[in-house]
Amino acid sequence: MASYNPLKGNPGRGTITYKEYFSDENGEIKSRDVTTNEEMFASTRSTPLSEYLLSYGNKEQDSLASSIAESQKALGTKTDKKVDDFINVQGRYGGLANQISSLASGGGASAGQAGPGFNNALSQLSAERNYGSSDLGSKLNFQVSDQQIIDDYNNSKSSKLNSVIERGNAQIAGISERLKTANELLAELPANSAERKSSEVFIKQLNDDLNSVTSAVTSAQDMQKNFTPITMDSPDALKEITSLRSFLQLPEERASQQLYQIDPDSYNAAVGLGRQYRDMVNQPLGATTT
Repeated sequence: MASYNPLKGNPGRGTITYKEYFSDENGEIKSRDVTTNEEMFASTRSTPLSEYLLSYGNKEQDSLASSIAESQKALGTKTDKKVDDFINVQGRYGGLANQISSLASGGGASAGQAGPGFNNALSQLSAERNYGSSDLGSKLNFQVSDQQIIDDYNNSKSSKLNSVIERGNAQIAGISERLKTANELLAELPANSAERKSSEVFIKQLNDDLNSVTSAVTSAQDMQKNFTPITMDSPDALKEITSLRSFLQLPEERASQQLYQIDPDSYNAAVGLGRQYRDMVNQPLGATTT
């Protein structure tokens, strides 16, 4: 409220003090005292002092109303900015989480398949050979020597181990790089946030893949280190030679062996007829008659 300040020794003269209101940058309403420079002659002026005080009181109210409007505008702008900032931050967190998810599922091996895939490759090394994939698989028995069969087995085993190790090391490098990037992105997510919790699951998956592939490569390296090529006089060599030659048999040879197992007498009769036919073919032709 405006007030009159009489001058010392002359109460008929003085100044008026009133409050001026304003809104700061944060929307908070503040006030300051303002004193008029004009000296008032309360006892002699035609306008009563009460009217002056009322006039400055109205000025205070106008100032307050204006500052309230400015405050509401500032607070509204500030609130909108907070909402926009919140939306932007949440969008950024969601983007980081999506990047981590992509890192876990990309890069060559599907999520969760890198380690098992290599372990399966190792288990296939001890399984029966697929002779159809061998260079000897398209040849006939008489075209292949026993030594070629032994060399093919040794080279194939060594080549497969090298392939597993090379592909595994490439996977380890790729997973390690993705894991490093994922951890850097994870550090930007706030603790206990939903995005961080879901991202930690994907990072665990990457760690599991890395450990599994590393284990598979270590096993392959041990197998490579301990691999002893088979030799012609070993039981494994005889088994390999027998298996490959069985694979190379012609259909007629297989049918003949099956007949012998099912009906030996019929087999012997067929062999006898075959011999008679060869003997007839080898006999010289007699003189022709007309």
